[in-house]
Amino acid sequence: MKAILLLLGFLGCSLLVAQQTRTEVLERLEQGTQVQQPLKGVTKGALRLFGEKDDLTSVIIIVPNGSEVEVLERDSAYVLAKYNEYTGYLVAGKVEIKSVANQVQQEAVRQEVQQQQQLQQTRQETQDYRINPENRLTYLEHKYGRDVANRIYAGKIWKGMTPDMVKDAWGEPDRVNRVASGSTVKEEWIYRSTWLLMEQGKLKEWGAIPARR
Repeated sequence: MKAILLLLGFLGCSLLVAQQTRTEVLERLEQGTQVQQPLKGVTKGALRLFGEKDDLTSVIIIVPNGSEVEVLERDSAYVLAKYNEYTGYLVAGKVEIKSVANQVQQEAVRQEVQQQQQLQQTRQETQDYRINPENRLTYLEHKYGRDVANRIYAGKIWKGMTPDMVKDAWGEPDRVNRVASGSTVKEEWIYRSTWLLMEQGKLKEWGAIPARR
């Protein structure tokens, strides 16, 4: 009987020490002394979240396969992790660790690649419509919308057009005359027999160039 009581006492002390150790770890983590860089992990299979290390009876919850967990501390055997509102230990070999910093860097790279791809696509569309006139309307619709694209495609001009709209409708001007008036810069675009007046990035008016005698 005495042996049984001693054994129970020993187990009780062991659980108390383990609980204190876990509490101390959590306190250190909250103070930011253990993990300098936050980590994320993904479970490889459905895993048991233990309340204590090496105690198979201390299961808190089953973490589903592919779940993302916050890694608080890790060693060769176990990972101290937080899943939703639960905190406990997972078998280290069953958790794929991913650095948050790396995830942010990967996302930045992904966005940069996506932007480069979009830019390349726009350049390709521009080149395609210049080489293949049948693609020009599609390019203009993508750039301005159908109504404006149809007017530009027909070579029409109207007041309020931007320089890009004018160039897409008539091409590059033969000559540009710039006149500064105070803080305003006016541009006279010359197209063969027509002049266009651009002011503050908008088409203001146009007219015919008198024929030379």
